[in-house]
Amino acid sequence: MINALDAPQWLWQAIRDDLLSTSPLERAGIGFAGISWQPSGRRLLLRDWAPVPADQYLAQRVDHLQVSPAFWARHAKRAEATGEALVIMHSHPGGTGIPDFSLVACR
Repeated sequence: MINALDAPQWLWQAIRDDLLSTSPLERAGIGFAGISWQPSGRRLLLRDWAPVPADQYLAQRVDHLQVSPAFWARHAKRAEATGEALVIMHSHPGGTGIPDFSLVACR
């Protein structure tokens, strides 16, 4: 069980700025985290971020996005080599309140 995801403030701000940079379109990226084993569960410590480059989107809309499998595979290889956990993140820039599934996922 993952109990927490922590990151330095500068990294959280960089991720937020990037994910909202194409508003109202959804945007994605992948974080790399170290894993700290605590008695209460695992704690992920985010240490790096790779936003999805524009040419790696197969679809990017206000209610849906799709990223090239090559992007995910390239970063999964890094995580395997370094022992890092992958944290996939994406935005719902028009959303309010508690994040929810994209409208396309609900159809």
